Amino acid sequence: QVLNQVVNMVNLAIEKHGSFDEIRVELARELRNSAKTRKKITKQNEVGKKENDRVRTLLQKEYNFKIVNGRDTQRYKLWNETDKQCLYCSNPITTTDFINGNGEIEHILPKSRSFSNNANNFILAHRKCNSGADGKNQMTAYDFMETKGVLVFEQYIKKVNDFYKDGKGSISKSKFENLLCKGEDIPSDFVERMKKDTQYISKEAVKMLKTVCENTYTTTGQVTDFLREKWELKKVLQEINFDKYKAIGQTETKEYKDKIGEIKSYETIKDWSKRDDHRHHAVDALICALTDQKIIYKLNNLNKIYQYQKDALSSEEIEEIKKTYDFEKLDLKSFADLVDDYYDAPIKNFKTETKKHLGNIFVSIKKSSKVLSKNINEPKKIEPQETWTPRGRIHEATVMGRVKRIAENKIKLDSKFKSIDNVVDLKLKEVINTHITQFNYNLELAFNAKTLKNNPIIYKNKEVSEVLVYEDICTKRVKLTSSFTNAQLEKIIDKGQQTIIKNYINAHGGNVKLAFLNMVENPIWLNKEKGIKIKSVTVTDNNKVETVRDGFAKTGSNHHALIYKNGETNKYVDKVVSFWEAVSIGNLNIQQTGKPYPIINKNNVVELGVFQFSMQINDLFVFDLKHSLNPANEEINYLDPMNRKLISTKLFRVQKMSKSNKGRFLIDFRHHLETTVNRNDAELKNITWLTISKNDDLSRITKIRINHLGDIIGIGE
Repeated sequence: QVLNQVVNMVNLAIEKHGSFDEIRVELARELRNSAKTRKKITKQNEVGKKENDRVRTLLQKEYNFKIVNGRDTQRYKLWNETDKQCLYCSNPITTTDFINGNGEIEHILPKSRSFSNNANNFILAHRKCNSGADGKNQMTAYDFMETKGVLVFEQYIKKVNDFYKDGKGSISKSKFENLLCKGEDIPSDFVERMKKDTQYISKEAVKMLKTVCENTYTTTGQVTDFLREKWELKKVLQEINFDKYKAIGQTETKEYKDKIGEIKSYETIKDWSKRDDHRHHAVDALICALTDQKIIYKLNNLNKIYQYQKDALSSEEIEEIKKTYDFEKLDLKSFADLVDDYYDAPIKNFKTETKKHLGNIFVSIKKSSKVLSKNINEPKKIEPQETWTPRGRIHEATVMGRVKRIAENKIKLDSKFKSIDNVVDLKLKEVINTHITQFNYNLELAFNAKTLKNNPIIYKNKEVSEVLVYEDICTKRVKLTSSFTNAQLEKIIDKGQQTIIKNYINAHGGNVKLAFLNMVENPIWLNKEKGIKIKSVTVTDNNKVETVRDGFAKTGSNHHALIYKNGETNKYVDKVVSFWEAVSIGNLNIQQTGKPYPIINKNNVVELGVFQFSMQINDLFVFDLKHSLNPANEEINYLDPMNRKLISTKLFRVQKMSKSNKGRFLIDFRHHLETTVNRNDAELKNITWLTISKNDDLSRITKIRINHLGDIIGIGE
């Protein structure tokens, strides 16, 4: 996917600017390790090899292993790391357990969720504790132990701390942190574990780029970091963001000591990181592009001098250096300053020019628009078969049931009313049936406003405008654990069980999560005399579902929304299409045309109105600025480069689409420059994020499309 994006961007750049004179690629690796670091790594490898050889010999002589593989040595080390105990049940992992494999290597953070096969993510545990009916399975160690009750959980925490002992115990700090990591805290970014893949991708990109430009060179992250500071671009993103954050009180004053020990202060954005702004990639790309090969050559030589000259310095030279620098903390950057090896900015007014261009950047974000992928199956002795596979999950894993109940709210009698068979009051149902026979069972005509005004439905001497109906509602079974919510508590179908559970919660402090922590020792009794406990309950689920197997399942995430405008009401009307429905549309297209696309239907729909635009996650919309090639009043020309900075401040991407319980269409937007959802304070509304919940707000937005180079290539649908 990464390489595919590179191809798209490079092809567009060639089409727009012509052939490249030179290409630079930043590799995901640092300059050569220092002599001291290389020596340390070598020593660690030697110690590790000796330890593995010792364990291998021990397993053969004392435990009668005929063949010892790497996994056996690893199991033995993990066995001793936790004093031959299973952390999950606190029972010993006996020698027999170890030899016959009942003591097995276990991921502390599930591999399916953390993608980590690092040694710090392993412990040795009983097989039944890990994968039995009541085993850990896909939970983190912390979450699993939390389900066992307060006392067991507290013993687990104490044991983990004892094995760590502030860094002096048998387990490492990383393993200690993993053992106390909640599932919700598993890092969502894969930077570290993907580093080697990034190195590989960088090298493959270089090979590809050399086919279009022979002068393709590489630089490194360390060089880019070095020059970012030398060329005074380290704080450039904070500077161009500073005013908008200061205006809403999101800045703070910090103090520091200068070189001569004086206390000075400076104002900065609260909790700021350059990675909060997508344009940090543009800054790095600019530095990378302007990194001359001579600079890299000088830096590599400087690095070598730094590594070896430090040990060769005389005591007098060291004392002289100490007057200016802390010798022990002397790094590459400060060493470069020390030897007066400065690197001037390559362009006049470099920082000012950089700021100007950063203000005009539109961020191109890839959309997940594909729904189906074509696969060719080639079974033996059978003709190859073409199949189309969904490119995502079409429904949730939990299979639900369905029950009929009386709806909480009455339904209005209008042209959309279709629920005659579900009317609760049987006599009223007869009256309504009599009414529709007058209009030959044309429901739209029978219930439109004009008809009901001239021929109202009268029941018990009153005009009927809304009725109570039965509705089908989905249900699912939910376990009573610390993850049970107050919302689920209110949705319990069995009101008797609901009352028992509410009384139980109130008797245990009134907090749902804390009340269910110790269910083993303090169960919820449905009938104590007969020994019947309540371990799980059936709750309602209002989400949209589809029929699967022998029940119903919640459909996957929304694929897109279609926005129409009704000519009669002059209101916007939305139609949200789930990924399930998108796959169905694709399959229907394949049957009719042999191809799955288009998925998005841009035609007008009589019942909904005139099609306006579609919305997908990561679609870009400009707020409160109207486009015209011949601007008048408050309009602007989106294609005029002079307006890019203004458009950038009003450009947001779709973050999430949902429906409220009352059926209202809600859209969350994130500013196109924002990388995270962390800056979601109320003060930042309309700056880093905003939400549309009103029908009229849809008139504020204009959809645009930009290409891989950030150029506007489409306005409107």
